[in-house]
Amino acid sequence: MTHIHQHDQSDCGVACLASVLHYFHKEVPALNRLRKLSGTTASGTTMLGLVDAAGACGLDAEGYEADLESLRNCNELAILHVVKDQKWEHYVVCYGYDLKKKTWQIGDPADRHISFISDDELKNIWMSRKLILFKDPDPNKMVPSSRHQKFRWIKALIEKDINILGLALFLGICMSILGLSTAVFSQRLLDDILPSGDMLRLMVGLGLLLVLLFIRSGFSLIRQIFIYRQSRDFNTRTLDFFFGRLIRLPMTFFTHRKTGDLVARLNDIQRIQKTISSLIADVMIDVIMILVASIAVMAYNLKIGFFVLAWVPIYGLIIWRYHSPIVKGQERVMKKYAENEHNFVQVVRGIAPIKSYRRESIFKQLTNQIFSTFQESIYTLSMIGARFNFISEVVGTFFLVSVLAWTSWSVYSGDMTAGALMAILQMTGLIMASAGNLAITNIQLQEARIAFNRMYEFTSLSKENTGTSTQTKSSAEFEELTVNALSFRFPGHHSLLKDVSFQVKKGEIIGIWGEIGSGKSTLFNVLLRFLKHESGQILINGKEHSEFSLDKLRSIIGIVPQTPIIFNGSLLDNILLGLPADTPEVLQEFLEAYHLDQQFSHFPNGLMTTLEEDGVNISGGQRRLISLARALYHNPQLLLLDEPTSDLDYRSVQYLFSVLENLRNRAGVIVLTHDVRMARQADRIYLLENGTIDTYGTHDHLLKDKNNYSQTWEDYLIPVLP
Repeated sequence: MTHIHQHDQSDCGVACLASVLHYFHKEVPALNRLRKLSGTTASGTTMLGLVDAAGACGLDAEGYEADLESLRNCNELAILHVVKDQKWEHYVVCYGYDLKKKTWQIGDPADRHISFISDDELKNIWMSRKLILFKDPDPNKMVPSSRHQKFRWIKALIEKDINILGLALFLGICMSILGLSTAVFSQRLLDDILPSGDMLRLMVGLGLLLVLLFIRSGFSLIRQIFIYRQSRDFNTRTLDFFFGRLIRLPMTFFTHRKTGDLVARLNDIQRIQKTISSLIADVMIDVIMILVASIAVMAYNLKIGFFVLAWVPIYGLIIWRYHSPIVKGQERVMKKYAENEHNFVQVVRGIAPIKSYRRESIFKQLTNQIFSTFQESIYTLSMIGARFNFISEVVGTFFLVSVLAWTSWSVYSGDMTAGALMAILQMTGLIMASAGNLAITNIQLQEARIAFNRMYEFTSLSKENTGTSTQTKSSAEFEELTVNALSFRFPGHHSLLKDVSFQVKKGEIIGIWGEIGSGKSTLFNVLLRFLKHESGQILINGKEHSEFSLDKLRSIIGIVPQTPIIFNGSLLDNILLGLPADTPEVLQEFLEAYHLDQQFSHFPNGLMTTLEEDGVNISGGQRRLISLARALYHNPQLLLLDEPTSDLDYRSVQYLFSVLENLRNRAGVIVLTHDVRMARQADRIYLLENGTIDTYGTHDHLLKDKNNYSQTWEDYLIPVLP
């Protein structure tokens, strides 16, 4: 049975589910896909999430509570909810009870191997008595391994580099053959040229050797140029492919991943490239060097040649012995590297509250701890590498001394000349160097394999389909949006939105009012198809909004998010967001139409003002105005505003009201807010409470009844009453 090791601290649930899928011979999605299906967050996975994900993968799963005896009599595979180290909630796979050994067969994703524990040990960790049982509704359905998919992916990556890597390999072979010239010349020098005393012969030999070595140096230069060119092209092409796939992944992918982890995986490209060029060029050269040099040694002495070849498998045995520790160490280093990257990004982005609350020393200590853990993982891996190198050097030294002793005895007994001894020793040195390179290549190969699997997780995910839908080619301009009985829940959680219904037409402003955490922002994400609703209808002009391509849908809708994003660049760049700038006259006409020229006149250099990352050099209100200008510039037919009055002063709020009135004849507007001042401007107000909308009406109509909105309005008025 296949036991899956978790990649991240929060991945124990999805790793257990992956092991279960392997057990039933089902297709095992990448862990990122399982995270999405199960609703895994940085806090982990709920049991409901595992049940949802198992169902999506073709298994029947159901949660239970049971005692140890009931579990003993159960014949079905189970995932147990346990407590690890008496403090961490965790999941393990229970493969059943072994009557002969009287132990439980447990697959802990935090460990590398399946373990066997006693009743008492299981009782100590399985305190909740909660479990999930799995059944295969279609046990005869088998799925092929995904290895061929990975092979096709890596083949596609290197297909364009085959020719240049082939040339590098050919030049390397030529260099290897020319590298033997020194050994051959040394033998001829000692055995023939020097004893003959022929100076002309010596000079001709030295000249020929010089030419051959110069040619070898030229080949080396050309080969390096080829390798560097391949490195440049491969890295650029792979980044384009990888980042192109990454940026097209669904929004839910990015909400569940740490920034540092994404950056770390982008850096994995170089590891893969170095290994590919090393495998195709350097490894093949080392293999050929071992074969050619061994044959050359056999030409001098057959027995010594076979002795030399017999030592090569010993290096293979050393590689096999250290394979598992090296893989574990590399996985730990990559994981800790990603955690360290994420911590640096998080601390720098959150420097304002850190300084405001004088927590510099605490975060410095936390960063040191995380970085020290990262360095400790590097040190542990380095120590494994040091032991590996030490044993390799000891074996190599014993091997070299053995060859030296044998050849010296052969010279002493008259079976070999001194020149042949010199040639054999030099060739043996070449063989040792190549064998050592092959041993080190195993470390690079395992590192690249781990990096490849980490990258493949992302690229194997389904990307958003943004193609043009045939059903919407003839669709007219936006007229109305109707939402009927909409329900939504995150995987592994209870419903956040339940039977939500509302309508907005072109020329209308509606408000969806609700308290913080009521699901207002989630509703916008569903409308933009960042999230998929569980049931209900979303109709645009009477058509299901799923019939619209994402390009079409998002060209209709503009959004001012609750947290505006500001990019490095000028104010104008942040408004255009990559679009080519219109003529100055058209741009000025746009600014004047919405009086944005007056709003942006306060910036030091107007539209050319340089904005720092996340807009740290401007106020929150200015960030929101830039986000509003960005949405307006793209001429939306339906404008969504999420808490638009946050960070705005009184004048800016009044300006926002005037913009919305200006939009009435050209678009529909939906405002999500908990601010009764903002909601009052709407033609209709829908009250979102407890995940549903039961009450709606105009501002005056809602004030006639007792509800949360009218109560909030009264609370708002009290401070200004005399």
